[in-house]
Amino acid sequence: MKERKLEDGMPICIMCDIKMKPVKVTLSDNEVRAWRCSKCSEEIIHPEDAQLALIMAQLKKGVDVKVGILNEAPYVRFPKSFSHVIQKGDVVSIFLETANDIRLKIKHTESA
Repeated sequence: MKERKLEDGMPICIMCDIKMKPVKVTLSDNEVRAWRCSKCSEEIIHPEDAQLALIMAQLKKGVDVKVGILNEAPYVRFPKSFSHVIQKGDVVSIFLETANDIRLKIKHTESA
């Protein structure tokens, strides 16, 4: 039996009782999948995209991590919540902006 995905369905508007149409909307500066009622404009955000937008908003506020030492070199570990942004095999470029500010740029690689 084929597994059904949420986006395969067409939600019914709880206000108008008609099928909603798939659309893209902006949530916390992220474009997300959603459905909109053509009659009343009620929207339903795709739950996976809503979760990702929430995580991205939290990460934009900043996350404190402790610096460790490994073989005399400083290191930091990214919290698990960053797994939505960075994957194994990605390349991270590190830029020193000032003595107190570091910028990272992620270059995503194709998964094997």
